[in-house]
This record gives sequence, structure tokens and C-alpha cells, in this order.
Amino acid sequence: MTRRIPLVTFALLGLNAAVYLLGPRATTRDLPAGVPAQCARAVFDQRYGAVPWELTHNQALRLDAVASVGGRAVHCPTPDFDKNPAVSALTSMFVHASAAHLIGNLVILLVVGCAVERRMGSARTAALYLVCGYTAAYGFALTVPNDTSPLIGASGAIAGLVAAHIWLRPRDPVIPLLALPLLVPFSGPSWLVGQPGGNVAYMAHVVGLTVGLLLTALWVGRPSEREQSVGGPAPLPARVT
Repeated sequence: MTRRIPLVTFALLGLNAAVYLLGPRATTRDLPAGVPAQCARAVFDQRYGAVPWELTHNQALRLDAVASVGGRAVHCPTPDFDKNPAVSALTSMFVHASAAHLIGNLVILLVVGCAVERRMGSARTAALYLVCGYTAAYGFALTVPNDTSPLIGASGAIAGLVAAHIWLRPRDPVIPLLALPLLVPFSGPSWLVGQPGGNVAYMAHVVGLTVGLLLTALWVGRPSEREQSVGGPAPLPARVT
């Protein structure tokens, strides 16, 4: 049987990488001369990130972006731009703070995305990714409604795929271990915890995992039915490793 190529997963990998590499460059031309290079990324994050205050009040704020330059916070001149808070909950899941943040998310996306898409199909995988990421942004915003720091990253969306994989393959011990950094608030290197400086929005991860589990259970069926529902054979006890 020919294995389905996970086109949606590959597209998401490419889109996240392209936004990280090319997105901030588009803001450079709008900044005054002499502004630190870090400001381009900070302004990009402010524009396309999901600010909890904006989401809960459905109103865009006019705030200067803040960049870390030489270990100190620098307020960057932020040009005026039109921002729709509801749309920012979507765009924020494709914005990442650093290369380590991006790579950590993409590694998990590659592992779980391919497996989930081959079992659930491309349309459902895309819907799961977007719905989990979107609800994760709003779920986090409700816990800190007056926070004005932009929320960025695909972790909420990827957490939904992790939940789907756990539901589809509960005997697989690898995925729960990969999900541990998404669930447990501990400090560590950015490639492991997913965001630099330990500034991790764990509630967004929890919301993504919860929504992903509920949607997968709804689409796939009861645990006793999920192997047949996704078109795969039931596992044989003698072949479990």
C-alpha cells in the first residue's frame, strides 16, 4: 500500500521557516536609519504576534516594540500599522523568537505531523493545526487578559498534533516524552523548552493539547474504534515493542 505523502506537514514546516527567515526583513525598510538590527524582529513580533490585551479587548494597541540589545531592553520606534487582533491569533503561530525556538518546534512538528497526517488525512491535520493554535492563543490571553507582550510560536498548534498522536497511538512512548517540555514548566536550554529565557506560555500548550485531544476523539471515535476509523489495522499483541 502506498503511503500518503504528508503535504500539509511539509507545507507548515516550509511556511514557518520562511516567515522566520524573511518576515523581519520586510520591516527593516520601515525603520529609521541607525536602529539596532534586533528591532526589525521585535517590530515584526509586535505586529504579527497575539497580544493578550488586544485579544481580550478586541482592540489594537499602539506600543513600541522592545528588543534585547547587549543584554538590555531597547524600545524600538514602531511604525503605524493596521492590526486585527483576531487575525493576529492566526499569524502568531507562524512567528518565532529565535532559531532555537523555530528548530525545536519544527522537529516536533515533523515527527508528529507526518504520523498524524498519514492517519487522519491532510484536511483534518490542517484544521487541527489551525484550530488548536488559534484557540491556544485566546486560551492563554484569558489567563493574562492585560498582558501586553506578544505571544508568538507554533507550540499551541503543535501541542494539538501531539495530543492527536497520543490518542491515535497510545502505546508509543516517544511522543509523550516529546510532549513533556510542552506540559511541565521547567527551565532549560531554549532548544528543549521551546522558547528562549524560559518565558514559555504553558497555558497555550495546555489549551492546544486539550483541544487537539477533543477534536481527535470527535473525529476518530472511541478508543476501541480509532484504529479502524483511520484505516489502519489493529495492532497485534505479539508485535508491540
